[in-house]
Parts: sequence; C-alpha cells; structure tokens
Amino acid sequence: MPGRRHAHAHARHRRVHRPRPRAPRRLHPGHHHRGGGCTPPADEAGHHRGLPGRAPLLPVGDLCGRPGVTRRRRGARARGGFTLLEVISAMAIMALALTSIHLTIGSAVRSKLFTSSWIRNQAQGRLIVAWVADRVRQAGFRVDGSSPVARCRDPIAAQDPAYRPTDTQLYVNADVDNDGAPETRGFTLATVGGRTVLQETIIPCAVGASPVVAPLTDVRHLHVQSLDFDYYDAAGTPLGAAALTTVAGIRAIRTVRVQVRLEADAGAQGATTQTWSTHVWLRNR
Repeated sequence: MPGRRHAHAHARHRRVHRPRPRAPRRLHPGHHHRGGGCTPPADEAGHHRGLPGRAPLLPVGDLCGRPGVTRRRRGARARGGFTLLEVISAMAIMALALTSIHLTIGSAVRSKLFTSSWIRNQAQGRLIVAWVADRVRQAGFRVDGSSPVARCRDPIAAQDPAYRPTDTQLYVNADVDNDGAPETRGFTLATVGGRTVLQETIIPCAVGASPVVAPLTDVRHLHVQSLDFDYYDAAGTPLGAAALTTVAGIRAIRTVRVQVRLEADAGAQGATTQTWSTHVWLRNR
C-alpha cells in the first residue's frame, strides 16, 4: 500500500526533538534558591564561606545576608583544651574535696586520742586505787610495837608527828614483801616535771634508813588533781582532824576511804577526768 510505505519512510526521516541541557545558573552572593535556601557568598579565592573544612570568615549576617546572626569561632574548647573558668571550677571542687578529707581525718584522730585518754585514765585509776588499798589493808602485818623507830610501832604511823595521817597523806607499816623486815609506806602528792603525781615513799623500819620514792602515775600523760583520805572508827563514825592528832585517835581507825581524781591528756580534744574511790578495812588490828 503506497500510503503506508510513505508513512514509514516519513517516520524514519523525522527528526527527534530532545531538550538541550541547560547550563547551571550562576548565583550571586546571598542569592535565594527557589526552595527558600541560598548559596553562601564566595571569597576572593572562590571558596564558599562556611563550607566544611574551610575556615570561617565570620560574616556579620548569616549566609543569605540577613543581619543579626553570627557564626561562632572554633576556639580552644574545640581543640580539646580547657577554659579559665573550667580550670578555676575544677580547682574549687578539688579544694572542697581536700577540705572534707582533712576534716574527716582530723575528727578520727581526735576521737582516737580521746578514746586512748579515756582508756589510759581508767587503767591508771583502777591500778592506783587497788595498789593503795592493798597496802592499807595489810597495815599492821608483822609490826613490832617496841621498834626503836617511833613511826614503825603502829599499823598507821601515830607516834611520829611527821608521818601522822591527814586528809592528803597516809603512812602505814607492814611487812608487804614478807621478808621479815617491815617498812613504812606512804602515799602523797608531789610535782614531777610540772605535773602533779601520786608517789609512794618506802622507808625501812631501821634507824637512819633512807627513803625510796617512786611515782605511781604516768608523769607524761596523767595529772593527779586530788588525793583524799577519810577515816572511820569501828562503828563507822568519821574521825575528824582533831582525832588524827593523838595516838589514841589514830589507833581507833578501822576503815580508810581512798579517793583519787585523775586527769588524762587528749590533745586538742581536751582532757578527760575520772574519780576513783574505795573503802579499805584494816584487818590487822
């Protein structure tokens, strides 16, 4: 068919229209796209401001030229350093932590000193009272009533005025060592190294014998505030100072009350004070 052949030939020779690619549109700095965005303005080298890996030029406005928006410079913080404010804050926190540790350790040390002082005071108080009570309880053991030494003729020294009992001193006679040689043992207060201590004086019952003095309390950490003696007869009646000036009044003593008041050092925590006392019955009368 001639018409159909002509149509096919015309289709073969017909030119196909294809759209030519359009060149990219050059945008000026601050020019807006259709979608509402914008192309960042370029510098003299052709680099766009704000592109990744490029140093910012810090424009006054934003990328589209709107004023009031500023890009922040990448400073020392971005490079891994610390600002002055951060250093000062860290130092303040460290100072507070160290102060807290110091206060905690100081409190523990003071508590330990106080506890040690209390224990030392208790131990010393118990030992002193027990020691004095034991010597007083043995008064009169193997005492020679006809001794040439006046102070050695009675359980409690009565015939020598220098050794008579008072409210702060007491001298007793006994053979404490059980060696056949009685001696006089006295308990008084004295000052050693600036501290008041309780001391024991031992004098053999022999003419011209020399006394031996030894402290019973710790002269480094312990202070004896007081040493008191009270005396009672067989009926439990207190004997006053007048009765203690006569031989008969001293020989009437049957019970002695011993009281010691001690003060132990505890450093900055202060001092601990305790009072110890006991009643002793003279069994060798």
